Amino acid sequence: MFDFLAGNDQIKKILRQMLKCKEVPASMLFAGEDGIGKKTFAIYLAKSLLCKTPVNSESCDVCSSCKRVDDIFEIIKSHQYQEIAKSKVIFSNHPDFGIVLPFKKQILIEAIRDLEEKANLEPFEASSKVFIIDEAEKMNDSSANALLKLLEEPPANTYIFLISSQPNLLPLTILSRVQVLQFAPLQPEEIVTFLCKKKGMTRSEAIAIALYANGSISKALTLNKQQILSTRNQALELIEMLLDESDFSELLSASEKIAELENDYQSFLKTLQQLIRDIWILSLGGDSIVNTDIKDRLALLAQKASSKALSQWIQQIEKTLSLLDVNINKKIATDALLLEMKTPKSLYGRIS
Repeated sequence: MFDFLAGNDQIKKILRQMLKCKEVPASMLFAGEDGIGKKTFAIYLAKSLLCKTPVNSESCDVCSSCKRVDDIFEIIKSHQYQEIAKSKVIFSNHPDFGIVLPFKKQILIEAIRDLEEKANLEPFEASSKVFIIDEAEKMNDSSANALLKLLEEPPANTYIFLISSQPNLLPLTILSRVQVLQFAPLQPEEIVTFLCKKKGMTRSEAIAIALYANGSISKALTLNKQQILSTRNQALELIEMLLDESDFSELLSASEKIAELENDYQSFLKTLQQLIRDIWILSLGGDSIVNTDIKDRLALLAQKASSKALSQWIQQIEKTLSLLDVNINKKIATDALLLEMKTPKSLYGRIS
């Protein structure tokens, strides 16, 4: 069942062992960056704990219990819960599974009190109850103190899973009473594999999206594929501009547009770098490129550039990417990069 989820194979191994040995902790914290699947993992663990017909200790994913736990995804997506979240646990159509969600960027004490009340009830139909607190770092002092009391004296047969992208904001008293699972951002290849297998994308389409997802499977699933491919085309046109005898004023204009990408700036540079790497491989007579759907267009560019120039471009982009950690001015950095890449034309021509 966990095989359906992308990435974090070590976490899958840990959860499977917990389920197999019937040693799932009563209180756990799923920690890691936004969008990497923490909440989905927690919900899938809840399904396994509540499943009527588990397979190898994991959720069967087809019984009525599993299906009703799954309903929480649609409830969250619909945003119909917002007023309820102020003071109540949000339940899926399974009476033994609920989630606490922030109300206007805070988790209020009323919602935690409702969680405490529900947690102290006997399970309705399963052998246990499971509750998730999403964005747990948004608890205020009062709600955190109320949760602490619940964690100190956990009701029997009750599991409480906290989700947080900023666990450093949680009180140490809370952290000391939960077992922490630290999630890592997904590797690009993990996202590519998931998109190809589960979403039927071509490998080149999946790679284009993975470069923009920045390790987030959630972002990968919501990105506009056509927009990403359009951006790839923009990067390709920049390469054509660099290889042609374009006036540098045109490059400065292109630089301005690139710098305005803000959050997608790094992904654009990675896309540009990947395209250049494909052209470099073709220029050397190789064939193992990523962007196979535009191979003919890349092959034409490979005829215009020397492998030496392309290799230098890859290194120059890598140098710019390494500077992003120091909060550089993107416009100045892009101007400098394109100026450096726009080398004398004698470097472009294929060396016979």
